[in-house]
Amino acid sequence: MYNIDNVKYESDDEYRECLCRLFGAKDDSYDEDEATKIMDSIYAETKDNIIFQELYDLAAAKFLSEDRSLGLSVLFSYDYFALFCKCLLEPQLNATFITLRLLLQ
Repeated sequence: MYNIDNVKYESDDEYRECLCRLFGAKDDSYDEDEATKIMDSIYAETKDNIIFQELYDLAAAKFLSEDRSLGLSVLFSYDYFALFCKCLLEPQLNATFITLRLLLQ
């Protein structure tokens, strides 16, 4: 699926490295088109899942919005990215999944 297994970071540099790995960047250069394509793909694959809909709604609400695509962007932020990646890797994501519970707090 995506290159997001074992996502861990403790600094801004490590976080950027994780994002680059996801977006397939060879160096620190940022390819906005590639990032958009991957985020659109993730959204398309998850948007009909009620659990992901709840995640997107809660994340968007942090910016007083109901836009689920904004929620996806929020989940790519430093604070949520590692947990969100674990959710993406869980084939049978459900409300009891511990990572989901941590993310929704």
